[in-house]
Amino acid sequence: MVESQRDDITQVMDVENELLSESFKELEVKEANFQMEHNKAPGPDGFPAKFYQVFWDVIKDDLMALFHDFHEGTLPLHRLNFGIITLLPKQKDASRIQQYRPIYLLNVSFKIFTKIMANRIALVAQKVIKPSQTAFLPGRNIMEGVVILHETLHELHKKKKNGGRSVAVKVNDEIGSYFQTRKGLRQGDPLSPILFKLVANMLAILIQRAKDQGRFKGVVPHLVDNGLSILQYADDTILFMDHDLDEARDLKLVLSAFEKLSGLKINFHKSELFCYGKAKDVEHEYVKLFGCDTGDYPFKYLGIRMHHKRINNKDWQGVEERIQKKLSSWKGNFLLVIFRGTYWARQWSLLLKEDERDVMKEGCKLLETSVMYFFEAGFYKFPLSKRGDVALSCVNST
Repeated sequence: MVESQRDDITQVMDVENELLSESFKELEVKEANFQMEHNKAPGPDGFPAKFYQVFWDVIKDDLMALFHDFHEGTLPLHRLNFGIITLLPKQKDASRIQQYRPIYLLNVSFKIFTKIMANRIALVAQKVIKPSQTAFLPGRNIMEGVVILHETLHELHKKKKNGGRSVAVKVNDEIGSYFQTRKGLRQGDPLSPILFKLVANMLAILIQRAKDQGRFKGVVPHLVDNGLSILQYADDTILFMDHDLDEARDLKLVLSAFEKLSGLKINFHKSELFCYGKAKDVEHEYVKLFGCDTGDYPFKYLGIRMHHKRINNKDWQGVEERIQKKLSSWKGNFLLVIFRGTYWARQWSLLLKEDERDVMKEGCKLLETSVMYFFEAGFYKFPLSKRGDVALSCVNST
């Protein structure tokens, strides 16, 4: 690679590289072990993370021997580095393969290796990965991207802007034959998220290079320095540009270059296009260029409904169903009344963003039945309060 092509890519210093590749210490292995979530499904060997945590004092010497051999390059890693792909349905009554999410079940003994590597890489990731990526990095918050997106949508609308591992597939509790995978990241591997962010970071670098070369411009430069062009949260990406079909073609070339470099494929069929101002007059040209459908308001970003204005009552369709799932009465039966308000407030805060919590009375009436069944579970003969009041008070308490 030509030196000038690396000037905009943050490099890891020699001292940082030494930290990434140094030998493993017992304290480091112990911390990674106890950071593992103990309620996750075990891998093919059947030992969950809880086993390694409870019996740490018994097995730590054996684990440290594994890590020593791994660092020396003498460990036959293939004996640990294998897993099972199990399919989880994304929705009720799933019947097509696209409606399932593949999850890798890996041996915890191997996941401890990748957890340590993820912890080490995280020390330099903040420096290497551009600020446009807000997923799972210390000091970066998921809401940063949400707030920036909301303010950008509001501004655009207001101003009418122109502009080698072994895996087997498990289905119906039947495990098929093991086969080799040649590339890609495994969902469920602690190292996968940070490796993916390092790869996705290249898209932000390519976008910035194109902007520096004047191939296209970002939007709302008065809100974001040099204009906003990209927001990333893991693989959720939103791109922004001024209204210009020639610049849009350059953006398409950048996306194609990223596909070639990374081996990833952008799913334009699942992407949506939003045009503002004069761009709406030639919206069909943009649709033809990118091969994606136009989107409607409100749309979801990271599970949060986004709009250029305040969410209306008519946009609450679907929220009531989600509340019912969260507050099914059997969950209330197993909670003391004193804790039910806390649980409800927590679920509400997860469903709605800050500026949506000051809701109208009519909006709360959509939810009052589900909420009161939850609060009165096991106490139906003794209503706790007037229906409607609890929903409003809980909303205001979050």
